[in-house]
Amino acid sequence: MSKAYQVCTRCIMDTTDPQISFEAQGFCNHCTGAIESLERTNSINVDIEALIKKIKVDSSKREYDAIVGISGGVDSSYLVHKLVGYGLRLLLVHVDAGWNTITAINNINRLVNTLDYELETIIIDWNTMRELQVTYLKSGVINQDVPQDHAFFASLYMCAIENNIKYIFSGTNIATESIGPSAWGQFAMDGRNLNAIYKSVSGKKIAKFPLFSIPSWYFNVYVAKNLEIINFLNYIPYSKSLAMKVLEEEYGWEDYGGKHRESSFTTYYQDIYLPERLGIDKRRMHLSSLIVLGDLDRETALQVVSKPAYSTIEADNLRRYIASKLSIEVTDLLAYEQLPLKSYLDYKNDLWFLNLVAKIAGWRRALFKLLKMPW
Repeated sequence: MSKAYQVCTRCIMDTTDPQISFEAQGFCNHCTGAIESLERTNSINVDIEALIKKIKVDSSKREYDAIVGISGGVDSSYLVHKLVGYGLRLLLVHVDAGWNTITAINNINRLVNTLDYELETIIIDWNTMRELQVTYLKSGVINQDVPQDHAFFASLYMCAIENNIKYIFSGTNIATESIGPSAWGQFAMDGRNLNAIYKSVSGKKIAKFPLFSIPSWYFNVYVAKNLEIINFLNYIPYSKSLAMKVLEEEYGWEDYGGKHRESSFTTYYQDIYLPERLGIDKRRMHLSSLIVLGDLDRETALQVVSKPAYSTIEADNLRRYIASKLSIEVTDLLAYEQLPLKSYLDYKNDLWFLNLVAKIAGWRRALFKLLKMPW
Protein backbone atom coordinates (compact mmCIF):
# COMPACT_ATOMS: atom_id res chain seq x y z
CA MET A 1 0.00 0.00 0.00
CA SER A 2 1.49 3.33 -1.07
CA LYS A 3 1.92 6.18 1.36
CA ALA A 4 -0.37 9.19 1.23
CA TYR A 5 1.53 12.19 -0.10
CA GLN A 6 3.23 14.23 2.63
CA VAL A 7 5.83 16.99 2.68
CA CYS A 8 8.01 17.90 5.64
CA THR A 9 6.87 20.95 7.60
CA ARG A 10 10.45 22.09 8.25
CA CYS A 11 12.23 21.37 4.96
CA ILE A 12 10.65 20.38 1.62
CA MET A 13 11.51 16.68 1.42
CA ASP A 14 8.46 14.59 0.59
CA THR A 15 7.19 11.05 0.05
CA THR A 16 8.74 10.81 -3.40
CA ASP A 17 11.52 9.35 -1.26
CA PRO A 18 10.08 5.91 -0.37
CA GLN A 19 12.23 5.69 2.77
CA ILE A 20 11.20 9.01 4.32
CA SER A 21 9.60 9.04 7.78
CA PHE A 22 7.93 11.79 9.80
CA GLU A 23 7.75 12.74 13.45
CA ALA A 24 4.51 13.79 15.13
CA GLN A 25 5.04 17.48 14.35
CA GLY A 26 5.64 16.73 10.67
CA PHE A 27 9.44 16.98 10.66
CA CYS A 28 11.14 14.37 8.47
CA ASN A 29 14.04 12.08 9.29
CA HIS A 30 16.20 13.84 6.68
CA CYS A 31 16.22 17.34 8.16
CA THR A 32 16.33 15.98 11.72
CA GLY A 33 19.40 13.95 10.80
CA ALA A 34 20.89 16.91 8.91
CA ILE A 35 20.58 19.18 11.93
CA GLU A 36 22.34 16.59 14.08
CA SER A 37 25.09 16.20 11.47
CA LEU A 38 25.60 19.96 11.26
CA GLU A 39 25.82 20.21 15.04
CA ARG A 40 28.41 17.42 15.17
CA THR A 41 30.44 19.00 12.38
CA ASN A 42 30.29 22.46 13.94
CA SER A 43 31.46 21.06 17.27
CA ILE A 44 34.68 19.77 15.69
CA ASN A 45 37.46 22.24 16.39
CA VAL A 46 40.15 21.78 13.75
CA ASP A 47 43.41 23.69 14.12
CA ILE A 48 43.75 24.72 10.48
CA GLU A 49 47.23 26.21 10.91
CA ALA A 50 48.46 22.96 12.48
CA LEU A 51 46.83 20.96 9.67
CA ILE A 52 48.51 23.07 6.98
CA LYS A 53 51.87 22.78 8.75
CA LYS A 54 51.50 18.98 8.94
CA ILE A 55 50.70 18.80 5.22
CA LYS A 56 53.74 20.91 4.34
CA VAL A 57 56.07 18.84 6.52
CA ASP A 58 54.72 15.51 5.20
CA SER A 59 55.00 16.73 1.61
CA SER A 60 58.32 18.56 1.84
CA LYS A 61 60.08 16.03 -0.41
CA ARG A 62 57.24 15.89 -2.91
CA GLU A 63 56.53 18.19 -5.86
CA TYR A 64 53.07 19.11 -4.55
CA ASP A 65 51.57 19.45 -1.09
CA ALA A 66 48.04 18.56 -2.14
CA ILE A 67 45.66 18.01 -5.03
CA VAL A 68 42.26 19.67 -5.55
CA GLY A 69 39.59 18.51 -7.97
CA ILE A 70 37.74 21.43 -9.58
CA SER A 71 34.57 21.40 -11.68
CA GLY A 72 33.74 25.08 -12.08
CA GLY A 73 30.99 24.74 -9.48
CA VAL A 74 30.55 26.74 -6.29
CA ASP A 75 32.02 24.31 -3.76
CA SER A 76 35.27 23.41 -5.50
CA SER A 77 35.86 26.99 -6.67
CA TYR A 78 35.31 28.43 -3.20
CA LEU A 79 37.53 25.72 -1.72
CA VAL A 80 40.41 26.84 -3.93
CA HIS A 81 39.70 30.47 -3.00
CA LYS A 82 39.87 29.68 0.72
CA LEU A 83 43.15 27.76 0.33
CA VAL A 84 44.84 30.82 -1.16
CA GLY A 85 47.23 32.39 1.35
CA TYR A 86 48.31 29.18 3.06
CA GLY A 87 51.29 28.82 0.75
CA LEU A 88 50.41 25.30 -0.32
CA ARG A 89 51.81 23.90 -3.55
CA LEU A 90 48.51 22.80 -5.06
CA LEU A 91 47.85 20.83 -8.21
CA LEU A 92 44.37 21.64 -9.51
CA VAL A 93 42.81 18.80 -11.48
CA HIS A 94 39.79 18.94 -13.75
CA VAL A 95 38.30 15.77 -15.22
CA ASP A 96 36.59 16.37 -18.57
CA ALA A 97 34.05 13.64 -19.29
CA GLY A 98 32.74 15.43 -22.38
CA TRP A 99 29.77 17.20 -20.82
CA ASN A 100 31.25 20.50 -19.60
CA THR A 101 29.08 23.57 -20.05
CA ILE A 102 30.69 26.74 -21.39
CA THR A 103 29.97 28.43 -18.05
CA ALA A 104 31.85 25.74 -16.14
CA ILE A 105 34.85 25.99 -18.47
CA ASN A 106 34.90 29.78 -18.14
CA ASN A 107 34.69 29.55 -14.35
CA ILE A 108 37.67 27.18 -14.23
CA ASN A 109 39.75 29.36 -16.57
CA ARG A 110 38.99 32.53 -14.62
CA LEU A 111 39.98 30.89 -11.35
CA VAL A 112 43.21 29.39 -12.71
CA ASN A 113 44.23 32.53 -14.61
CA THR A 114 43.75 34.69 -11.52
CA LEU A 115 45.65 32.37 -9.16
CA ASP A 116 49.17 31.01 -9.42
CA TYR A 117 48.26 27.33 -9.49
CA GLU A 118 48.96 24.60 -12.03
CA LEU A 119 45.97 22.96 -13.74
CA GLU A 120 45.96 19.42 -15.10
CA THR A 121 42.99 18.47 -17.27
CA ILE A 122 42.26 14.76 -17.58
CA ILE A 123 40.19 13.99 -20.66
CA ILE A 124 38.13 10.81 -20.57
CA ASP A 125 38.07 8.84 -23.83
CA TRP A 126 34.86 10.06 -25.43
CA ASN A 127 33.97 6.89 -27.33
CA THR A 128 34.13 4.88 -24.09
CA MET A 129 32.22 7.55 -22.16
CA ARG A 130 29.51 7.71 -24.82
CA GLU A 131 29.13 3.93 -24.97
CA LEU A 132 28.96 3.73 -21.18
CA GLN A 133 26.24 6.35 -20.94
CA VAL A 134 24.16 4.77 -23.71
CA THR A 135 24.60 1.41 -21.99
CA TYR A 136 23.33 2.82 -18.71
CA LEU A 137 20.30 4.33 -20.41
CA LYS A 138 19.53 0.95 -22.00
CA SER A 139 20.04 -0.91 -18.69
CA GLY A 140 17.13 0.81 -16.92
CA VAL A 141 19.04 1.46 -13.67
CA ILE A 142 18.09 4.61 -11.80
CA ASN A 143 21.41 6.37 -11.29
CA GLN A 144 22.49 7.44 -14.77
CA ASP A 145 25.29 9.62 -13.38
CA VAL A 146 27.48 6.76 -12.11
CA PRO A 147 29.75 6.61 -15.21
CA GLN A 148 30.60 10.31 -14.85
CA ASP A 149 30.99 10.16 -11.06
CA HIS A 150 33.25 7.11 -11.27
CA ALA A 151 35.38 8.80 -13.92
CA PHE A 152 35.74 11.93 -11.79
CA PHE A 153 36.75 10.25 -8.54
CA ALA A 154 38.83 7.43 -10.02
CA SER A 155 40.79 9.89 -12.19
CA LEU A 156 41.45 12.17 -9.23
CA TYR A 157 42.69 9.31 -7.02
CA MET A 158 44.83 7.91 -9.83
CA CYS A 159 46.32 11.34 -10.47
CA ALA A 160 47.20 11.71 -6.78
CA ILE A 161 48.86 8.27 -6.76
CA GLU A 162 50.78 8.90 -10.00
CA ASN A 163 52.07 12.25 -8.73
CA ASN A 164 52.91 10.89 -5.26
CA ILE A 165 50.47 13.31 -3.59
CA LYS A 166 49.12 12.20 -0.22
CA TYR A 167 46.54 14.91 0.51
CA ILE A 168 43.35 15.52 -1.47
CA PHE A 169 41.25 18.58 -0.71
CA SER A 170 37.59 17.92 -1.51
CA GLY A 171 34.71 20.36 -1.95
CA THR A 172 32.34 17.82 -0.36
CA ASN A 173 30.68 19.47 2.61
CA ILE A 174 27.92 18.94 5.13
CA ALA A 175 26.60 22.51 4.82
CA THR A 176 25.13 22.21 1.31
CA GLU A 177 24.93 18.40 1.13
CA SER A 178 23.47 17.39 4.49
CA ILE A 179 20.43 15.73 2.88
CA GLY A 180 20.77 12.91 0.36
CA PRO A 181 18.23 10.04 0.38
CA SER A 182 19.95 6.68 -0.13
CA ALA A 183 17.05 5.59 -2.36
CA TRP A 184 17.99 8.35 -4.81
CA GLY A 185 21.69 7.55 -5.01
CA GLN A 186 24.24 4.82 -5.51
CA PHE A 187 27.85 4.31 -4.46
CA ALA A 188 29.82 5.37 -7.53
CA MET A 189 33.14 3.60 -6.88
CA ASP A 190 31.91 0.08 -7.66
CA GLY A 191 33.81 -0.57 -10.88
CA ARG A 192 32.73 -4.22 -10.93
CA ASN A 193 29.09 -3.12 -11.05
CA LEU A 194 29.88 -0.54 -13.73
CA ASN A 195 31.62 -3.18 -15.84
CA ALA A 196 28.82 -5.72 -15.30
CA ILE A 197 26.14 -3.28 -16.47
CA TYR A 198 28.24 -2.34 -19.49
CA LYS A 199 28.94 -5.98 -20.39
CA SER A 200 25.28 -7.01 -20.02
CA VAL A 201 24.31 -4.65 -22.83
CA SER A 202 27.44 -4.40 -24.99
CA GLY A 203 28.80 -7.92 -24.49
CA LYS A 204 32.33 -6.64 -23.83
CA LYS A 205 34.47 -5.26 -21.00
CA ILE A 206 35.22 -1.57 -20.49
CA ALA A 207 38.47 -0.31 -22.03
CA LYS A 208 40.19 3.09 -21.95
CA PHE A 209 38.44 4.16 -18.75
CA PRO A 210 39.66 4.86 -15.18
CA LEU A 211 38.19 1.91 -13.32
CA PHE A 212 38.38 0.91 -9.65
CA SER A 213 36.68 -2.06 -8.06
CA ILE A 214 35.68 -1.29 -4.45
CA PRO A 215 38.44 -3.50 -2.96
CA SER A 216 41.12 -2.04 -5.27
CA TRP A 217 39.87 1.49 -4.60
CA TYR A 218 39.91 0.94 -0.84
CA PHE A 219 43.31 -0.77 -0.85
CA ASN A 220 45.03 1.77 -3.12
CA VAL A 221 43.54 4.90 -1.60
CA TYR A 222 43.33 4.05 2.09
CA VAL A 223 45.92 1.29 2.64
CA ALA A 224 48.79 1.19 0.15
CA LYS A 225 49.05 4.94 -0.47
CA ASN A 226 47.28 6.08 2.72
CA LEU A 227 45.74 9.08 0.97
CA GLU A 228 43.96 11.60 3.15
CA ILE A 229 40.78 13.24 1.86
CA ILE A 230 40.22 16.59 3.56
CA ASN A 231 36.73 18.09 3.47
CA PHE A 232 38.09 21.54 4.22
CA LEU A 233 34.76 23.38 3.88
CA ASN A 234 33.55 21.47 6.96
CA TYR A 235 36.26 23.18 9.00
CA ILE A 236 35.18 26.74 8.22
CA PRO A 237 31.88 28.67 8.23
CA TYR A 238 30.32 28.02 4.83
CA SER A 239 27.38 29.74 3.20
CA LYS A 240 26.65 28.99 -0.45
CA SER A 241 25.10 32.40 -1.11
CA LEU A 242 28.07 34.25 0.40
CA ALA A 243 30.51 31.95 -1.43
CA MET A 244 28.86 32.76 -4.76
CA LYS A 245 29.05 36.48 -4.02
CA VAL A 246 32.78 36.26 -3.21
CA LEU A 247 33.52 34.23 -6.34
CA GLU A 248 31.59 36.65 -8.53
CA GLU A 249 33.45 39.66 -7.09
CA GLU A 250 36.94 38.11 -7.02
CA TYR A 251 37.00 36.07 -10.23
CA GLY A 252 33.99 37.00 -12.35
CA TRP A 253 32.56 33.56 -11.58
CA GLU A 254 29.12 32.90 -13.14
CA ASP A 255 26.20 31.05 -11.59
CA TYR A 256 25.11 28.13 -13.78
CA GLY A 257 21.64 27.95 -12.24
CA GLY A 258 21.60 24.90 -9.98
CA LYS A 259 23.46 22.14 -8.15
CA HIS A 260 25.78 20.13 -10.47
CA ARG A 261 24.68 21.97 -13.61
CA GLU A 262 28.30 22.30 -14.70
CA SER A 263 27.61 19.05 -16.59
CA SER A 264 25.01 19.01 -19.38
CA PHE A 265 24.29 15.32 -18.84
CA THR A 266 23.83 15.74 -15.08
CA THR A 267 21.44 18.59 -15.79
CA TYR A 268 19.43 16.32 -18.11
CA TYR A 269 19.53 13.46 -15.58
CA GLN A 270 18.51 15.51 -12.53
CA ASP A 271 16.08 17.98 -14.07
CA ILE A 272 14.41 15.93 -16.83
CA TYR A 273 15.12 12.19 -16.59
CA LEU A 274 14.42 11.75 -12.87
CA PRO A 275 11.33 14.01 -12.58
CA GLU A 276 9.61 12.68 -15.70
CA ARG A 277 10.58 9.01 -15.31
CA LEU A 278 10.38 8.60 -11.53
CA GLY A 279 8.80 11.76 -10.13
CA ILE A 280 12.05 12.52 -8.27
CA ASP A 281 13.02 16.18 -8.01
CA LYS A 282 16.56 16.38 -6.62
CA ARG A 283 16.12 20.10 -6.12
CA ARG A 284 14.17 19.13 -2.99
CA MET A 285 17.23 17.65 -1.29
CA HIS A 286 19.55 20.44 -2.43
CA LEU A 287 17.17 23.19 -1.30
CA SER A 288 16.31 21.35 1.93
CA SER A 289 20.01 21.26 2.82
CA LEU A 290 20.11 25.05 2.42
CA ILE A 291 16.96 25.44 4.54
CA VAL A 292 18.54 23.46 7.37
CA LEU A 293 21.68 25.57 7.01
CA GLY A 294 19.63 28.76 7.30
CA ASP A 295 20.73 29.88 3.84
CA LEU A 296 17.22 29.71 2.34
CA ASP A 297 13.66 30.07 3.63
CA ARG A 298 11.17 27.25 3.13
CA GLU A 299 8.57 29.31 1.26
CA THR A 300 11.09 30.36 -1.38
CA ALA A 301 12.16 26.72 -1.79
CA LEU A 302 8.54 25.62 -2.23
CA GLN A 303 8.05 28.25 -4.92
CA VAL A 304 11.12 26.96 -6.77
CA VAL A 305 9.94 23.32 -6.87
CA SER A 306 6.36 24.32 -7.71
CA LYS A 307 7.56 24.79 -11.29
CA PRO A 308 9.54 22.40 -13.52
CA ALA A 309 13.26 23.14 -13.72
CA TYR A 310 12.87 23.46 -17.49
CA SER A 311 10.07 24.51 -19.81
CA THR A 312 8.87 22.02 -22.42
CA ILE A 313 10.84 23.84 -25.13
CA GLU A 314 14.02 23.94 -22.99
CA ALA A 315 13.65 20.24 -22.14
CA ASP A 316 13.20 19.34 -25.82
CA ASN A 317 16.29 21.35 -26.76
CA LEU A 318 18.38 19.68 -24.06
CA ARG A 319 17.17 16.23 -25.12
CA ARG A 320 18.20 17.00 -28.70
CA TYR A 321 21.65 18.04 -27.51
CA ILE A 322 22.09 14.92 -25.33
CA ALA A 323 20.93 12.61 -28.12
CA SER A 324 23.22 14.30 -30.64
CA LYS A 325 26.26 13.96 -28.34
CA LEU A 326 25.44 10.29 -27.73
CA SER A 327 24.99 9.68 -31.50
CA ILE A 328 21.43 8.43 -31.04
CA GLU A 329 18.02 9.73 -32.09
CA VAL A 330 15.78 11.71 -29.76
CA THR A 331 13.19 8.95 -30.22
CA ASP A 332 15.78 6.48 -28.85
CA LEU A 333 16.39 8.66 -25.81
CA LEU A 334 12.66 8.95 -25.15
CA ALA A 335 12.32 5.17 -25.51
CA TYR A 336 15.12 4.58 -22.97
CA GLU A 337 13.25 6.80 -20.53
CA GLN A 338 10.30 4.38 -20.71
CA LEU A 339 12.21 1.13 -20.18
CA PRO A 340 11.34 -1.08 -17.16
CA LEU A 341 13.31 -0.08 -14.08
CA LYS A 342 16.11 -2.30 -12.85
CA SER A 343 18.19 -2.15 -9.68
CA TYR A 344 21.96 -1.90 -9.97
CA LEU A 345 21.94 -4.75 -7.41
CA ASP A 346 20.65 -7.01 -10.20
CA TYR A 347 24.18 -6.88 -11.60
CA LYS A 348 27.46 -8.17 -10.14
CA ASN A 349 28.87 -5.82 -7.55
CA ASP A 350 31.41 -5.47 -4.74
CA LEU A 351 29.12 -4.11 -2.06
CA TRP A 352 29.98 -7.16 0.05
CA PHE A 353 33.35 -5.50 0.65
CA LEU A 354 31.77 -2.30 2.00
CA ASN A 355 29.55 -4.41 4.27
CA LEU A 356 32.60 -6.32 5.51
CA VAL A 357 34.49 -3.10 6.27
CA ALA A 358 31.43 -1.76 8.12
CA LYS A 359 31.17 -4.96 10.17
CA ILE A 360 34.86 -4.86 11.06
CA ALA A 361 34.52 -1.22 12.11
CA GLY A 362 31.52 -2.20 14.24
CA TRP A 363 33.43 -5.06 15.86
CA ARG A 364 36.34 -2.72 16.65
CA ARG A 365 34.03 -0.15 18.22
CA ALA A 366 32.39 -2.83 20.35
CA LEU A 367 35.76 -4.25 21.41
CA PHE A 368 37.23 -0.85 22.24
CA LYS A 369 34.11 0.05 24.22
CA LEU A 370 34.37 -3.22 26.14
CA LEU A 371 38.01 -2.52 26.94
CA LYS A 372 37.20 1.14 27.68
CA MET A 373 39.63 2.28 25.02
CA PRO A 374 39.08 5.46 22.95
CA TRP A 375 37.89 4.87 19.40
